Amino acid sequence: MELVFFRPTNPFVDSSASGNRYAGILRALSESPDVELTLVIYGGYLIENELEVLKGQRAYDEINFEYTGHLQLSALWGRRRWHYFAKPALKKIISLRLLRLIKSRPKALLWITIDEIALDFCLEAKKRKTYHNKFLLEVNEFNNISNEMGHNTNLVQRYFSERENKLLVSVLGKIDGLLVMTHTLMKHFKNLVGPQTTLFHLPMTVDIERFTPKSFTPEKKNVDPYVGFIGSFSNSKEGIDLLIEAFSKVREKYPEIKLRLAGGNHADVQGQKELIKRFDLESTVQYIGSLGREEVPPFLEKAKVLVMARPLSKQAEGGFPTKLGEYLATSNPVVVTRVGEIRNYLEDKKSCFFAEPGDVDSLVNALCCALEDTDKPIQVGEGGRQVAETTFNAKVQADRLLVEMSKNLKSGND
Repeated sequence: MELVFFRPTNPFVDSSASGNRYAGILRALSESPDVELTLVIYGGYLIENELEVLKGQRAYDEINFEYTGHLQLSALWGRRRWHYFAKPALKKIISLRLLRLIKSRPKALLWITIDEIALDFCLEAKKRKTYHNKFLLEVNEFNNISNEMGHNTNLVQRYFSERENKLLVSVLGKIDGLLVMTHTLMKHFKNLVGPQTTLFHLPMTVDIERFTPKSFTPEKKNVDPYVGFIGSFSNSKEGIDLLIEAFSKVREKYPEIKLRLAGGNHADVQGQKELIKRFDLESTVQYIGSLGREEVPPFLEKAKVLVMARPLSKQAEGGFPTKLGEYLATSNPVVVTRVGEIRNYLEDKKSCFFAEPGDVDSLVNALCCALEDTDKPIQVGEGGRQVAETTFNAKVQADRLLVEMSKNLKSGND
């Protein structure tokens, strides 16, 4: 099978949750002898000397990399320039460039993600009778999620989200295969796709080899203990305000513990810092900023407990947090709220410590259970790692996906 994956930036240098996830699934797919995989980067570079850095990685030996875009996107201003100015202005030009690229690959299966340029590229290819490639699109949340309160922090973001959503709705009627992360999304998108579309369930995946199971020696357990979180600082999405309030009560029992929050800046941070000051937590709650791809595993592995306090929301109902797979892969005890389809995979006090969403006291109780100096958190952490290895392992899911795609997706020339 010839598979071409399109993305604005290279996931093998991207430290975001989606970047790590795509890197894991692409690496797993590339290891199959039945797959010839090409990764097309049509935006630009996330780090300086990106090509030189990649040459030393194992992925470079197994995946064909093609850069059709060469903008410098390493700085925040560069990414904003790309998203708000370059994409709209260059959309048609880049689409034509991608069409030329696939002209010599008439039997390739083309995998795109939700991005304005990729969606436009798909529509252009479908219009032209000379192209017979099958397109595969992945969605991992509701298509109208931009309308949910808190998802966008300003009118500009909302405008571009709605614009992208209109393109997505047009593509959904023409796509050949749709990858969805949850069964809730399967039901939702079943009514939006055309009769020619095959739906595939691809759960959240994690590159299990990036994480080393924690050694639970007494020395390592007691060194600079902290509860770790990585992700968005949005209160409506991640419940950071509730987590801070819960942590203030946890410290009454565990005064030595710290809370470390890793991620980019967000409009909600100012209000969170006021909470931190009110609860007298300035010295124990630490914002450590965004982490690079290689910095993520050690940050998660060194934590005593990993937490996700996601509240009930439309996004939580349909989506599935990628960071949860990374949490579980460390074999650290994980505290997570019982939202969406998480309960379908994890069991309280066996593979995680569940808390009820929006309930501060429940979150406090779950955190205290995970911080106990007993064998129970160790056993729960090991149970979580087992779920990651057997269910969320990128290699396991890649093998299953290849079988399903071989059955249901054939090239237009086959």
